[in-house]
Amino acid sequence: MPPPNSQMWTAKADAALADCNAAGLSRSQTAAVINAKLGTRYSRNAVSGRMDRLGLKAKPMVTPRPRAPWGFFKERVKKHRPRPRPAAPKPPQPAGKPVPLVELQNHHCRAVVAERGADGLAVFCGATAIDGSSYCPAHHQAFHTRGTPSRSGMVLRPWIPWR
Repeated sequence: MPPPNSQMWTAKADAALADCNAAGLSRSQTAAVINAKLGTRYSRNAVSGRMDRLGLKAKPMVTPRPRAPWGFFKERVKKHRPRPRPAAPKPPQPAGKPVPLVELQNHHCRAVVAERGADGLAVFCGATAIDGSSYCPAHHQAFHTRGTPSRSGMVLRPWIPWR
């Protein structure tokens, strides 16, 4: 026994459903037409389920949009084309001679060079360092680059009130 509020599909309702489907109506329009004709209370989901069970295929209701003229897109592509980046300048070469750790002083550059000293330990650049930095101008430019926006503190996030 069906629940008291359920609607049973009758042969008349199935015929009206097939007619509305052939006419190309949407599922909500089909429900409205059947309910008006037969005095029933079918929902859009009930019509959708019944159409699936009967094997009725809904006709696509998509109407093709008019295509924009090609020039419209051409202008946008030209406007948003990325500009070529200028070539990065070559950093100046260090002007000092390599210094071992035991001879390193406050004014020497602290950048480790690829060479090894006579004792097999690391050797430092040894050029005169910039005031307030541990590196010479060449190594300072090499080590302190302008990072990505997230690393430089310029993170652009959408404003979300619960954050």
